[in-house]
Amino acid sequence: MLSDINRRVFEYSESNALAEHRLNRWAHTEWPDWHEETEDIPEEFEGTLDCPECGQSWLVMGYHDKPFCFHCNTSIDADVCDDCCETFLVKRGCQCGKHRGEDHERFGALLDQVRGREIRERETRLRRTE
Repeated sequence: MLSDINRRVFEYSESNALAEHRLNRWAHTEWPDWHEETEDIPEEFEGTLDCPECGQSWLVMGYHDKPFCFHCNTSIDADVCDDCCETFLVKRGCQCGKHRGEDHERFGALLDQVRGREIRERETRLRRTE
């Protein structure tokens, strides 16, 4: 069991080191005068956000065409809600409901079907009792 825990910690540390390496390489292309030995991050850089896909804090927004996660190493269709401050996947929407995703529309259509069926069944029962 200890060996398994050790392996998982090593994998986690290695994936974080790889994400940090990717982020630093990208930062050097954006800010060539930045020296990581003297500064943690470039002064102009606002920092990273939690990625709604992997949950790690390697998501960068505002510098690429789409938000990019250096841990996932891919573009993520994400946004940040001004009201609840959640970083969310656009297709799912945010928790406060200000931003409704595609899933919300599908759920609404399914709910309308169920409600319609319930109304028809209720009307049928009423007709039988009359």
